[in-house]
Amino acid sequence: MPSRKKATPRPRVPLCPETIDRSRQTYVAAIERARAFDAAPKALLDNATSLLTAHWGRASWASRAAILKTVDWLLQVAINHPAPASKGRAVQSPMRAGPERA
Repeated sequence: MPSRKKATPRPRVPLCPETIDRSRQTYVAAIERARAFDAAPKALLDNATSLLTAHWGRASWASRAAILKTVDWLLQVAINHPAPASKGRAVQSPMRAGPERA
């Protein structure tokens, strides 16, 4: 029976708190720019904001790096896949809203 090769561990990237904090500020600004476009899915941006605010304070530096990866993914999805048009009724023009009066 052939022996299995041991997986080589991935090299760990040193965590630099300054870089992580700078990246967080960059993502916060990117979220605000994405909110300016109505086509971006609001729920994805809300989740990204929540990760960068409510969950940020108690997280370790390693967890913060993982949060940044998740926020990056949420932003990419929100930007590259706009929200679908609402399925509600089309809004009528005020000129055609009611019966004509003579």
